[in-house]
Amino acid sequence: MILRGPYLPEPGDSRTKNTGNVKAARQFFFEHRPRNLSHLLRQRYSWMTRYLADKEKVIEIGSGAGLSREFIDHPGLVLTDVEKHAWVDMQADALNMPFDDGALEAVISVHMIHHLANPRKFFQEMARVLKPGGMLVIQEVHSSLATRAVIRLMRIEGWSYDI
Repeated sequence: MILRGPYLPEPGDSRTKNTGNVKAARQFFFEHRPRNLSHLLRQRYSWMTRYLADKEKVIEIGSGAGLSREFIDHPGLVLTDVEKHAWVDMQADALNMPFDDGALEAVISVHMIHHLANPRKFFQEMARVLKPGGMLVIQEVHSSLATRAVIRLMRIEGWSYDI
């Protein structure tokens, strides 16, 4: 495709078959179990396990298709999402969570924050619901070359985005 001006997609114009349809994406995954996707998802979630092992209850906010349950081996994992789905344990809004102040030990957010209209409110809400010393585990996209270059440069200066 050669663009000769701004590209404004029409509603329904999508390069990805299941964009926005978590039920169809979930169904496709469980029917076909693509090896490359399974590998990527295993990598996406596996690093979290060591930080969650000593936590009794772990809440994933914005679970989407709920694939984390396949890759995070934790008996206290609770999947939440703003939408009600059969695989979601609890319906919850990331900006107004149904938990008391200081009630949670650990919250996971995987590729979700960039979808929020107000990320600052999300972090305020996490500060409210997490108990002192609680853990917020975030995996978020940073795929642009510019972002990767900045992160690499910041590591030279001693900054780390690793836990």
